[in-house]
Amino acid sequence: MWILWTGSTRATTKREEQMTHAQVALAGIEAPPRLLASVPIMAPWVTVSLPEAAGCPLVTSRYQTRALVDPRIVAVRTSRGRPRWKLPYGLNVAIPELMPSRAMLALDDPAAFLEAYRDQLDRLGAETIRSILDPLRDKHEGRTLALLCYENIATPAPDGTESFCHRRLFADWWLERTGEQVPELVEG
Repeated sequence: MWILWTGSTRATTKREEQMTHAQVALAGIEAPPRLLASVPIMAPWVTVSLPEAAGCPLVTSRYQTRALVDPRIVAVRTSRGRPRWKLPYGLNVAIPELMPSRAMLALDDPAAFLEAYRDQLDRLGAETIRSILDPLRDKHEGRTLALLCYENIATPAPDGTESFCHRRLFADWWLERTGEQVPELVEG
């Protein structure tokens, strides 16, 4: 899906020119048509359910997704804290490098969080992250890695805007850097 934006005609910064629609919306930027007319809208997310998810090397989801009990899926924590409720599946794998820092989590401004998290990923780089993900998949016999956090992105935020979540920020960043889609694992 594509959109033609009809707002302000102010000049954009180099960083804004690299932003997707969701990032522009989160940042509250009035972007010129040349920016948004050429950038695909990221919502709705690409979703996948079982059994299709088992064929993906990498998916994202939330801890409450019941499909994570499937033995073809490896649950991977990417949140700073663990769920405080009993999970129906094992959660013995974590990737601290993909976790937002405590300082990021304290930010009230979504645009500031977005920039800080993308900067963290840029500092690591796609090759470094791949060097973490590939051996993890090998260790788990090639099963699908499900990168997990808490947010329910299927439900809009209370103010009606798109729900915000670092796992989907990672998925968007990964697609931009590698060309590899990371779908959201959903029920059904």
